[in-house]
Amino acid sequence: MKKLFRNETSYEQLEKDYERVKRIKKRMGVRTFLLVLFLFGVNVFAWFVYISEAQIHTDANVAAWDLNFYDGSALVKNVVITPEIYPGMQSVEKTITITNASDTGATVVWTPKDIYFGGQRMFADESNSSAISAALADDYPFKVAFSSTKINLDYIDSADFTVQIYWPFNETNKYYKVIPILPYTDDWDYYTLSGSTYSKATVTSSTYSSMVNNLYMVKDDIDSYIGEFCGDYEASHSDTCFNFTVGLRAVQNNS
Repeated sequence: MKKLFRNETSYEQLEKDYERVKRIKKRMGVRTFLLVLFLFGVNVFAWFVYISEAQIHTDANVAAWDLNFYDGSALVKNVVITPEIYPGMQSVEKTITITNASDTGATVVWTPKDIYFGGQRMFADESNSSAISAALADDYPFKVAFSSTKINLDYIDSADFTVQIYWPFNETNKYYKVIPILPYTDDWDYYTLSGSTYSKATVTSSTYSSMVNNLYMVKDDIDSYIGEFCGDYEASHSDTCFNFTVGLRAVQNNS
């Protein structure tokens, strides 16, 4: 009977060869796994690098905001106006020039505030700037007017904001509201207004406080009354009888 295998291909040799093949396959599997893991790691690192670079290289344009306020040629932040006011005075004016060198337009806004007469606030609620501006311009014998040559400023533009204070002297048949801070006096007559008609009112020291917000006096009387009151106040307090502050801003337009 012929031998099925050569001597060198004994069973022991086959077993050795089989074990060697298993070891080779195992080594190849580990290498393949490490190669795949390496490639996956490279891809993950590249992804993070990409996200980082995208964040680092984000660019944004910021619009310049460059507005200034000038009193003549002087750059200012606060301006104090201390005129002596009296009937027939010459008009006192202060003009502030607003310059816009920004990349965007701006809106000029002014806010009268801290308005004192005889050491007391004239307006308990100062939130309505338009109403206060109108009252200062029309309701009292002395006038304070605010105006601006422009409300909206374009890029590279300017405007003149002016505060004007005056006290007309010769006004006939004129009535003005009594400033509530003024105390009651029986030296002059008081009036009430109904529609466009002024009627003489019966006012006493006990009813004055409840009626004062709707009382008027003729021009000559209220001129004299304010003059006497302010003269006494300034002499005893070493302070001006009437003073106020105007907040002046340029607000950046959103468009």
